[in-house]
Parts: sequence; C-alpha cells; structure tokens
Amino acid sequence: MMRIIPPLLLLSTTCLVSLGFFSSNVKAETPSCAIASAQELEGIWESDVTQVLNKQGLLEVSGVLEIKAKTNNILEGQYTWQTKEETKMGNNSEGVKVVEDTETLYGVFNPRNCTLRMVETKESGIHEITILDKNTVEQIFMQSGEYPVVYIRTLERK
Repeated sequence: MMRIIPPLLLLSTTCLVSLGFFSSNVKAETPSCAIASAQELEGIWESDVTQVLNKQGLLEVSGVLEIKAKTNNILEGQYTWQTKEETKMGNNSEGVKVVEDTETLYGVFNPRNCTLRMVETKESGIHEITILDKNTVEQIFMQSGEYPVVYIRTLERK
C-alpha cells in the first residue's frame, strides 16, 4: 500500500527543516583543562598513604610518580610504591613479595578530557589519571592477572 503525502504537508516540513527549526548545530562545551601539553605534566607527583586491595588483602601504600614528556602527548615515567607496614607486602613483576617496587610506565596525555593513561612495561597495570588542577591529579589503578591490584588516590606535584 502506498501512502500519498499531501503537497502542503511536504512543503511545510521542508520549510521547517530548511529554516533550521530542527537544526543540530548545537555546540557542546569542551571541558577546560588546566594542563595543555605533556611537558606541563613533567615532574614528581606524590601521594599520602592510600588503601590498596591486592591478593593479600588491604594494604596501606604511599606512591611517587615521575613523569617525563617525549612529545606534546606521549610520556614515559616511573611509579614507585612503598607499603606502610613491613609485615604487609605487594609483589614485584617476578611475583616476589616486596615492601617497595618501581614500575616503568609509557603513557599518552589527552588534553580534550584532561586525562593521562599509562601502562606498566612488565605487568598488566593501567594507571588512569585525571588532572584536577595544575598541581593535583587523581589516579585510578587497575591490574588484573595473577597479582591483581586496585586503588584510587590523589597525587600532588612536588
């Protein structure tokens, strides 16, 4: 069955669309980022003690993140963590229980959404970092596999 559209309705619809009544030219605001390039992220970032969940349970761990820019949005760095109590340990990349370890990281900075994502070179860890201001970032860490770890913390530029 074929429907016939009355010419007046067709003309009315065409006019409304061509006049912009159903326009999709609405511009969404892009969040403003306190940091414009990876070079502005360079430096040492530290955190106070944070609770970390790993295979052994909850640990209290402090951390230091060092960032070096390679380009405007490509970075490398190191992340060093240390447990507060020597009786509670994490694992290094070989699975040995330790109270401190340093991980080499590669990452990418996205100024459009103020985020930095870094991956560990010897383990499956992913650091998702949101820039809160020029001197403060929030870090979410996730690692799956044989030695799973998760935490969220705030790091301050030193």
